[in-house]
Amino acid sequence: MSAARPLPGQSKRVVQPARDALLAMLTVGLVSGSGLAVTYYFSRQVQIESAQQELLQLARVAATTIDVEAHRTLDDASDDGGETYRRVLAPLVALQRAAPEAYYLYTLTPAPAGGFVHGVDTATVYRVAGDTSERYALLQPYREPDGDLDRALATGTPQVSRETWSERGRQFLSAYAPFFDSAGRVAGIVEVDMWVRTLEARLRGLQRIVQAAGAGLALLAIAIGVVVFRHRAAAAAHEQRDIETARALAAARDAAEAASRQKSEFLATMSHELRTPLNAILGYSELLDEDLEALGDDTTRRDVARIAAASRHLAAIIGDILDYTKLDAGLLTMQPQAVDLSQQLRDLSELLRPGAASRGLALVVDASPGSLVHADPVRVRQVLLNLLGNALKFTERGGITVRVRPARGGCLAVVVHDTGVGIPRDQHARLFQPFAQVARGATAAAGTGLGLTISRRLVDAMDGRLRFRSRPGRGSSFRLVLPRPGTLTRAA
Repeated sequence: MSAARPLPGQSKRVVQPARDALLAMLTVGLVSGSGLAVTYYFSRQVQIESAQQELLQLARVAATTIDVEAHRTLDDASDDGGETYRRVLAPLVALQRAAPEAYYLYTLTPAPAGGFVHGVDTATVYRVAGDTSERYALLQPYREPDGDLDRALATGTPQVSRETWSERGRQFLSAYAPFFDSAGRVAGIVEVDMWVRTLEARLRGLQRIVQAAGAGLALLAIAIGVVVFRHRAAAAAHEQRDIETARALAAARDAAEAASRQKSEFLATMSHELRTPLNAILGYSELLDEDLEALGDDTTRRDVARIAAASRHLAAIIGDILDYTKLDAGLLTMQPQAVDLSQQLRDLSELLRPGAASRGLALVVDASPGSLVHADPVRVRQVLLNLLGNALKFTERGGITVRVRPARGGCLAVVVHDTGVGIPRDQHARLFQPFAQVARGATAAAGTGLGLTISRRLVDAMDGRLRFRSRPGRGSSFRLVLPRPGTLTRAA
């Protein structure tokens, strides 16, 4: 005996409102906090880079104001504060007055023995408010080795310090811009030092914004936690009722499945029991027809022919019902092998052409020999017979054309096109539904309404596809696609 299936909605997980609310708060807090931290980091980097670029631009401008030839003559300590010294210094002082973020501004020149010595210093005549440091004397050795300064000298390009440096409790950034003599050689370096108090003020403002945003996000997380708690509490209250509903649905499902099995068994049994006497009726009809033909009793023969036709029609209906019940129960087995569609279509056309000709309809088959597919030959014939039979049934003039063509995915397609009245658009959705009979024009639908339903299920079981197109007044086209031998993928 198979194990009972779980009830719909049945779960081992118990609704816990407090836990779910806490998880929601933590999730919102972690996600939003991470996003805020990333935003702060990149915003801080943008502020730092902006300050570095401002300082670098200021150093470039300062380098362009240097009178290089006059600066080169300052080669003796006695020139400190002299007329030439002040003439070289004047444009730098004017620049510092216009740009208060430049806290220190002076020049450096390479020393013959290595390193650097000081040139002119704006502190000689001008100081930023709060600057109490001693000015640098002319030719005074530079304070210490500096990698950024060395790079500016070596590359001849402006450089800005990547890290701040400290002096008397203050943090500074430095920029270095070389200036050149008439021969294009580096004659010296302008250094501009910026007290980062402005940058620090910007960063403090950014921190306050981030703190406020963090507080807002914390309140949002709490609010979300409250909403989740209330929602989950309501879910917990309804959980038991949902379980009872699921049990009722499961019982109804089991009852419906049992009824479906009983229906299938009943239809299969009744169809089988009806087929036996029908076969006897058809056999006796054939014997009677032969005897009456010998006696020349044409009137009675016509009556016997009607009995035989009605019996064959009823046998076809019973066959459809048997196939449908087997498909519905999953009991219909396939025997796939290489099937020649051209041969199948030639056989069927010979069978159906007399009936088509009697109604003035043309039946044209266009299929190259050796059009092989991998399918069950009996079921392929059943599907093709159904499609061709329907085309003949619902075509009053014109004809039916059958073509076999290559399809995507290594498949073959059989297209059955008729010039009948077509299928109304509002009937398309019902066409493949079981027991649905779609009337076309003045032609009344007959049979069980299972033919196309069975055909599509058979095609699906053979890894194929069955589709159609139809417009009222322009006929219908049914497209059957089946895989060729050796094709492993499903027909496209």
